[in-house]
Amino acid sequence: MRNGAKTVIQILKIFNVLSFTAAGGYLAFAFARDISQGLQNTVSYTDYILSLLQCALGVYAVFIPTVLKRKLDFSFPDTMYLLYLIFLYCAIFLGEVQSYYINVPLWDDILHGFSGVMAAFFAFMLATVMTRRNNVTKKLSPIFLTIFAFVFSLSVGTLWEIYEFSLDTALDLNMQKYRLNDGTQLIGKSALFDTMKDIITDSLGAFVAALFGYFSLKRKKGWIYCYTENRNRYSENTGNDNEQDTVKAFGKKENTNKV
Repeated sequence: MRNGAKTVIQILKIFNVLSFTAAGGYLAFAFARDISQGLQNTVSYTDYILSLLQCALGVYAVFIPTVLKRKLDFSFPDTMYLLYLIFLYCAIFLGEVQSYYINVPLWDDILHGFSGVMAAFFAFMLATVMTRRNNVTKKLSPIFLTIFAFVFSLSVGTLWEIYEFSLDTALDLNMQKYRLNDGTQLIGKSALFDTMKDIITDSLGAFVAALFGYFSLKRKKGWIYCYTENRNRYSENTGNDNEQDTVKAFGKKENTNKV
């Protein structure tokens, strides 16, 4: 079963890279063609730039889990990896290139909620990997890890809104829906509605995932608890060679028998 999942992951990685590359190539060709014909529409110009940027970032994002594994020995559960690749395809190729954000109701809301869940789950794994020496994760309370996961996910959502605002400002885009399709500028609450809706949706996804993680750790079952246990066992088997590094990091050797 595990080998089958690995195969599917490799197929999805190749499929995503080919999809983003092909879409980027077509957009570059169409952009050059319109420029040669005397492109007058500034909105079309900036839309081309945005789509090309998203496709390029998509190709890079496909390999982020591989880079993390090599640099930090950060292993993704197969299901998490599959969902991540599906999310990239839905967000970039379908959402941006195929205009699902515009043509499919609630597409943006669904992906924001899903990204909140994914970011919170990633935070649980990140905390485990970054604190695996001397089984530090075991000494962190479930409520602390839950708060960390929730806040981390909110931070990711906030950084995305900053990214959208920056592109709106630099390229005169409308990613944050601060104006109507006819160019009318919204004011007050109406101008903030899309941004706040996205942040709230991110928060709901983060809350659900953080709550799931809390009960997984508290009841000592579920994949998050199993992930932390497996990483701690790995640390126990390999941590003796790193004991001096741990002493340097904390200033003194801890009494591992202390509760």
